[in-house]
Amino acid sequence: MCLDEGRETVWLTQRQMGEVFETTPENVLMHLKNIFNDEELAEKATTKGFLLVRQEGRRAVRRKVQHYYLDAIISVIYRVNSRYAVRIH
Repeated sequence: MCLDEGRETVWLTQRQMGEVFETTPENVLMHLKNIFNDEELAEKATTKGFLLVRQEGRRAVRRKVQHYYLDAIISVIYRVNSRYAVRIH
């Protein structure tokens, strides 16, 4: 999870959304693709690649991981579980 304090928002990865919404990252990705294909949201405006460093054995591996802005997170919530979305919205 990345916090953007200047804009008071949060960014999550597909994996993180899957954990929070109790579904798979693949299911999250399917919904994100539909959201962007349907032009519900603009992909460039709601995604950002953050560079993450992870320790793999003795090496520090740097990877750019796609994160999704709060608008995309909310759209995915409604598609995965609308009852859950209504409670948090």
